[in-house]
Amino acid sequence: MVSVLKSVTFLFNYFIFHFQTCPVILFLFGTVGNILILFMLRTLRLGRTSMHVFLRALAVSDLCVLYTGLLRWWMVWSFGVDLRNQHTLLCKVHTWMVYVALYVSAWLLVFMTLERTCSACLPHRVNTFCTKRRACFLIAFIVIFQVCMQSHFLFGMTLAENNDTGEFNKSGKFNDSRKLTCLEISQEYHFFIHNVYPLVDLVLLSLIPFILVILGNVVIIWKTFLSLRTAARLNLTSNKSANLRRRRASSMTIILVCLSALFLLTTSPTCVFNMWERGVGGPDAMVAAMGSAKYELVWAIVSIVMYCNNTFNFYLYCLSGRKFRNEIRRQFSRRRTDSQSVVFSAPSLQLHRFQRPSLVKGYIAHSNNGKESDDLCSHVNDNCNGFLLYRASYFCRNDNAYL
Repeated sequence: MVSVLKSVTFLFNYFIFHFQTCPVILFLFGTVGNILILFMLRTLRLGRTSMHVFLRALAVSDLCVLYTGLLRWWMVWSFGVDLRNQHTLLCKVHTWMVYVALYVSAWLLVFMTLERTCSACLPHRVNTFCTKRRACFLIAFIVIFQVCMQSHFLFGMTLAENNDTGEFNKSGKFNDSRKLTCLEISQEYHFFIHNVYPLVDLVLLSLIPFILVILGNVVIIWKTFLSLRTAARLNLTSNKSANLRRRRASSMTIILVCLSALFLLTTSPTCVFNMWERGVGGPDAMVAAMGSAKYELVWAIVSIVMYCNNTFNFYLYCLSGRKFRNEIRRQFSRRRTDSQSVVFSAPSLQLHRFQRPSLVKGYIAHSNNGKESDDLCSHVNDNCNGFLLYRASYFCRNDNAYL
């Protein structure tokens, strides 16, 4: 009996360790990555496309997932405080927000992949189909649909006395005290949440998005290699540039396959765990103390794996793009590759992105006391012909595991 208690305490302490340390790491990487993408897309030229409208929405939804779902469990096992047990409104709204954020994040990844597929299949018409207005419409549709779909939590959850015999405390000991807990409002809703909804999660949150993501990535890979074969057959590129394009295509193939596999590996374990938990094996395994401790440990692992998807989306979907990587290098190195930044380096000129040639002429005449101003001003007038002179920008560019 003593050995069993020691094993239970060890497993429980190991479980506590996971939820006290791993969430901090996920918070750090997830917060930095998602805030960085919001900042970069605000300042860089990349933020003007429909794809980067999706990236902004994805960053916001991932932050919501981390600071609703993961934060709640970290507070439970670090401080013994469950937000949902503090008030009936928190019980309802918090559960609803976690589900909405999870589904929105998953389906944003799907539509981002479909937009990439559209760009690969219809490169000459992508600006017609993939516009910022349509991206905003799709994002609004996803959010509104999920808000309505998950609204049953607002009516089905409430604070009630837990009927369980007890629970483990932070020291690994078993308490018999009962308290108000965020639970289902009726037995029928309890059956729906724990026996029916896990299957809905598996299909709508993991399987269907994964199938769409993998199909879209397969089409992108196929179109990429098809264009390489066509270019090689028509001798449109030199051997050096052809080899470079093949290397980039191979790199892109590896990245897309990894993204698809990672999406399935991070979303499916929790869905499968939910189904097992409410099936035949889950309740039987939790009867004994050892089984309950193992259950909590597995739950900790699959939950952390799930939240990894929302933590590292930025690093996978943004840094996998060559243009985005180049823009980040320019941003942090502060290098100016545009020759105009050398000509118009005076402080007063850098305050304005657009300058009329007449203003430039007056400034040069004043700063040089009339020397060599005529040649330069005539050059400006000849090339601009009275239009605005553009200066390059500085940046240039207890329950269901989800509950």
